Amino acid sequence: MQNPEENFSTYWKRHFGNTPPIGEYLRAAIPERWVRLHALPKSKRYPETIEEWNILLERANLIGGVLFEEHSDLWLVSLTWEDDKTDSDPVRHPWRYPILHKHVLTRQYKQVVDDSDPDHVSAIGVHASRSDWNPNKFDMDFKIIADDYDNGVWCQTDRPILLVPYDGGFDVFLENATQTEKLRQRFIEWYPEGGW
Repeated sequence: MQNPEENFSTYWKRHFGNTPPIGEYLRAAIPERWVRLHALPKSKRYPETIEEWNILLERANLIGGVLFEEHSDLWLVSLTWEDDKTDSDPVRHPWRYPILHKHVLTRQYKQVVDDSDPDHVSAIGVHASRSDWNPNKFDMDFKIIADDYDNGVWCQTDRPILLVPYDGGFDVFLENATQTEKLRQRFIEWYPEGGW
């Protein structure tokens, strides 16, 4: 059972250590717990018709329903990119981060993600708030992410289970390789064409 007073930073470090809450970093750190599912048939990246948007939302809600029980407690997370070259302050630029503003996410911490160039250090601001899973509750957020306007991570608060949508599909991270393989088999039709 999760501690209702636990903050997101504590939750994240307990389950994922220093890995940032970004799909590509998580895939590299815990590949055995990762499965990628595409949002549209034939690995199409962007929906163009109402029918395709409906398929994308149906898949997003089906995956979310498998991962999270209805009304289950979640962390909803969104990231801001913060480096020394751009002005990415979410307060001054709310249009850049619609999910952060819509859900009134609270800044949790800042994390350096690339310090390979001493003249250009990239970091992320990690923003999170508690929410709960309900079918269709996050449809607008899934659309925003599918259009590549923002990012989001849905985290089960008492287990290291993540739903990380992106423009083209969903990265899912489960507790172990056995759960991951079961999910792969369940959604085998949604595999990316050409493999992982």
